[in-house]
Amino acid sequence: MALLCRSSKPTGIHCLQEFYGDFVALDVHHFMVPVPCNEVLINPRAAAAFGASEFEAVDRLVQGLSALFLALRRRPVIRYQRTSDAAKRLAEGLYTLTYKQQPGVFDFGSRSSPVVLLLDRTDDPLTPLLTQWTYQAMIHELIGIRDNRAVLTSSKVAEQYREVVVDPASDDFYKRHLYSNYGEVGLSVKELVDKFSTASAQHKQLNSLEDMRRFVLEHSDFSRAQSNVTKHV
Repeated sequence: MALLCRSSKPTGIHCLQEFYGDFVALDVHHFMVPVPCNEVLINPRAAAAFGASEFEAVDRLVQGLSALFLALRRRPVIRYQRTSDAAKRLAEGLYTLTYKQQPGVFDFGSRSSPVVLLLDRTDDPLTPLLTQWTYQAMIHELIGIRDNRAVLTSSKVAEQYREVVVDPASDDFYKRHLYSNYGEVGLSVKELVDKFSTASAQHKQLNSLEDMRRFVLEHSDFSRAQSNVTKHV
């Protein structure tokens, strides 16, 4: 990168910044580390079927979490579940990287050190069963969310809607109902469809120049609403 900057023309490169992209921010509260075949962490016996090992998945998690520490400019205190071998390996990998191999990179002076608590989901299968299924969880469980995108494979779905973006930053309906249950989402989808039907009927009534002008001005919003309704329905 330094050679590229020195070789560029005076007006070519004005600023060079480093971004840590080994994790994906899903929303303001959650992030994920893309791990190929992360099923091996839940069922190590599946490693042979996926051609991956639990050690490779843990190494990938170390990379993603360390990138998060750098992005937040924090070196945390690491705590882990003693009864979990995977959590122990992950904690040891993070500690080795941040406190032994690269202590200077992760030294941010007097900044406070948060606590990272590593838990093994396989030791507590009941909590998800006792928690309401949210809209976000439904989409991820039934369809799958990868990098804020969901791929719909049903033949009933039009080609242009086979891959949709499910990002609260660009979808107000999804943002409002991230943590809503199935019943609440169903009622809200009906309200969304009714509202769109009313707007659609108004757009069909072009009886004057004023109606045409309004249609042109609101066409982009109408198209966006149509796409949003189609996606969630």
